[in-house]
Amino acid sequence: MNKMLELKTKLIVFVEKNEIFVKGIAKLILMLCAFILVYLELGFYQRAHFIAVPVALAVICAFVPMGLGTVMFAAYLLLNLYGLGLEVCAVAAVLLLLCFTLYFRFAPGKSHLLVLTPICWMLRVPYFLPVTEGLVRGAGSVVPVLMGTIMFYFLHGLRANTALFTAATKAEPMNKVNAALDLILGNKELWLVVGTFLLTTLVVTAIRRRSIRNAWRVAIYTGMTLQTVTLLIGKLVFGNMTGIVGMIIGSVVALGINIAVEFFLFQLDYSRVERVQFEDDFYYYYVKAVPKVMVRAQEKKVTTFRSEEVNLDVDKTKEKIAKELEIDPNLLK
Repeated sequence: MNKMLELKTKLIVFVEKNEIFVKGIAKLILMLCAFILVYLELGFYQRAHFIAVPVALAVICAFVPMGLGTVMFAAYLLLNLYGLGLEVCAVAAVLLLLCFTLYFRFAPGKSHLLVLTPICWMLRVPYFLPVTEGLVRGAGSVVPVLMGTIMFYFLHGLRANTALFTAATKAEPMNKVNAALDLILGNKELWLVVGTFLLTTLVVTAIRRRSIRNAWRVAIYTGMTLQTVTLLIGKLVFGNMTGIVGMIIGSVVALGINIAVEFFLFQLDYSRVERVQFEDDFYYYYVKAVPKVMVRAQEKKVTTFRSEEVNLDVDKTKEKIAKELEIDPNLLK
């Protein structure tokens, strides 16, 4: 355990010393994954369907603020959706505008979640996000997760029903609009997931704020159990059992991710709890202090011996032995 804590400390120190570099690499990886996935899955606009375009945009996003990078990603997404028609592009633009509006209202500074959530859905591991956000930031930060989930289901529906939009004629613009809106409003599974994610985050946040032993661990297990059971019951009610195995595997992976988050951010030593009480003119305070588990990396000390010092020590030792034996020191050479 001490080795793990030392590794944790070293990793935190490394990230703090190289914060700008680490953030730049993280943004590059995140945006590159996002642009490449759009290029591979939603490349409907052939005039911009060149691999150099998403790669170049991802590199640019690594050097600009995350908010601006998210706007660039949204613009690239709309450009590709334009290949399905102006109507589909307009519906997507309204949806993105709603995403950004709610983002600025409830979770400013968390724009990376708008990009990260669809990527996690494509990788089939989105189930850790509600619990993680409830642990680290609170209920408000789940809003970009929910909007990212809605955007993923919308884009997934477009991909699965491409023929429906490409076959429509120019004389039927409203058909495309109605079909695009139905991918959101008529998708029962989408609203099941949105409601479950919101409920999970609220429960996790409430438990995490309680003054109980291992609050984070209790919140993780409770949130993951609630989320998995709710999704299973919802699928049974709707009669849609597809993806059950993938959901269970994804939930197990999410549990491991959240335990790792707890280890790095909230490792407490409950064996050394201290309780303090004091008062002022208006209140009497009861304080419970739980120390964090901190292990300093062992510092290695290297001692260098010079040959002259070694020889001097040997000569002194020989003289001491000769004196004790009452013999000539030259006999020991």
